Amino acid sequence: MVKPDNWDRVESFVATIAEASPDATILPETQTGMATADGRALTELAALGQEASLSARLEVLGTLGEGGMGIVRLGRQVALHREVAIKELIDARRGKARSVLKLMQEAWTAGSLEHPNIVPIYDIEVQADGDPRIVMKRIQGKAWSDLIDEADAVAETFGETDLLKWNLDVLMQVANAVRYAHDRGIVHLDLKPSNVMLGSFGEVYLVDWGLGMSLDADAGGRLQRTVDVDDIIGTPSYLAPEMIARDGSKLSEQTDVFLLGAVLHRILTGKPPHQGDSLLAIFFQAATSSPTLPEEVPAELRAIGDKAMAMEPSDRHASADEFRLAIRDFLEHRGSIALSDGAAVPLADLRDAVGDEDRRDEIHRAFNEARFGFRQALAAWSGNEDAVAGLRASTIAMIEHELAVGAAPAAATLLAELHDAPADLRARVDAELARFASEGERIKKLEALGEDMDLSIGRRTRLFVLSMLGLLFIAWPIYSASCGGPPTYEDQFTGPILFLVTALALGWGTRESMSRTLVNQRLFAVIIVLLVAQVALTGLCWYHGLNQLAFGSMLFFLWSVCAVFATLLIERRLWPTASGQMIALAVITLDHGYVYMAIVLTNIVFVINIAIIWWPGRITGTYDGDARIR
Repeated sequence: MVKPDNWDRVESFVATIAEASPDATILPETQTGMATADGRALTELAALGQEASLSARLEVLGTLGEGGMGIVRLGRQVALHREVAIKELIDARRGKARSVLKLMQEAWTAGSLEHPNIVPIYDIEVQADGDPRIVMKRIQGKAWSDLIDEADAVAETFGETDLLKWNLDVLMQVANAVRYAHDRGIVHLDLKPSNVMLGSFGEVYLVDWGLGMSLDADAGGRLQRTVDVDDIIGTPSYLAPEMIARDGSKLSEQTDVFLLGAVLHRILTGKPPHQGDSLLAIFFQAATSSPTLPEEVPAELRAIGDKAMAMEPSDRHASADEFRLAIRDFLEHRGSIALSDGAAVPLADLRDAVGDEDRRDEIHRAFNEARFGFRQALAAWSGNEDAVAGLRASTIAMIEHELAVGAAPAAATLLAELHDAPADLRARVDAELARFASEGERIKKLEALGEDMDLSIGRRTRLFVLSMLGLLFIAWPIYSASCGGPPTYEDQFTGPILFLVTALALGWGTRESMSRTLVNQRLFAVIIVLLVAQVALTGLCWYHGLNQLAFGSMLFFLWSVCAVFATLLIERRLWPTASGQMIALAVITLDHGYVYMAIVLTNIVFVINIAIIWWPGRITGTYDGDARIR
């Protein structure tokens, strides 16, 4: 990686502070604010010392804390009988002009900012040796850095059970203070959790304005000016890239925006954005790379942090308030994010089970739960990109499942919900729909054929027609036998004509029912063919003068063939009828004297046979396409 400009100055500077902590603030060496001819800051301090306005009215009660330059003591203002915090220089810094000036400038900076999130400065007192003491509001609480990771302590002290929300609420109040300071032309330049104090009742104070500087080149000699900076300043672990450049003209409101993003990084990851084995390594990282948040951070919050910590100031949020509002929006959207995170669980289950027909109920339940969750998330926040992606992913997963199990119409219905369906998925669905349509046509044809061969349709009519004919076949031979004498061709010809006319009359009267299915049409056609053939056979035998024995055998042969044909191709349970006809054929071939009896008996068998198989309520199964009952 290419070294930044003037990196040799950074290396030489680090050599002078090699033992410094990455979390300690680095103060500028330049005596900013001392450039005026009369040394205005020290002159004003001397004037304050002559007044000694608070000396007799301020009691020091103890020590609250101590830092690298100053010590904070607990005091009491006698007249108001209120406790205050008193900040003064540590012994090693007392009497040194630079340290005196730094403390005074901190007081002047904070004192010029009257805001609920900035500690009020009550006054500056001058001690007998001429060193200043800053009198300010006493904060009874803890540093944010002591609580930022302590969920139990936060819950016990503030009643907040959502640590992330609590930390983001604190950060927004810090951003509010920074926004106010920027409006007054001042940048803080040392934003970090240890510089934020939390009161016992939820108050948030941005403290330690020791690096606070004016963006105004004409700050009146009181405040530090960014244009005077020629040093590395700030806390190494949190530095913005321009804070290493040793060029104050590059410092701006966006520098504080970077630091707000760095504090957000600390909240979300548990550590500042810059890490390294040495100060030089930390400085190099801060100068050359833009910190990013890990993928497990919610996308919206990750985008806020990454934008705030962009390398180029122009790529960051335009203001501290824009940063604050982005955090606020995230908190408002958080319910939606929670819903989409919850919906991601059934989505994972759905993806795991796609194509498994044995887990059909589980798959549909997971899909419905995921889709409902993502839709609810989008109802709460239409800009939830995770929910948009999750809804799309769950729909695609369900389409994949429907394709895997051959449910092309269901897949097509789901595909219609996608506005940007993948081209390959759309092509697969279209191909499956075409295949399904072809299969559907085949199934429709099979269903139509099955209905045509369904013996349960028109069974009452069929039984009636065949029974009437069967009874006529029984009655006519009995009548012929009762007339006495051997049968003549006139007698044999009259019967078939009567049978044919009767069959045609019955067929016409029941045509609507008998023509509904192919099996009924075929059965009726067999009867008509049989009767027409019988009439033709009788006429031929009569014409050629064949004897009655030969005619009877031929007649029973015709009936046997038709009965066997009907049994094999229409209804296999007609086998008793076919068997009876063949037995009768054998009997009359041997002895023609039994012809009338054979006709009567075979037709009795026929009537009983059709009554048994087609009596209402006895039909079971459907035609399978091969003219068989299953």
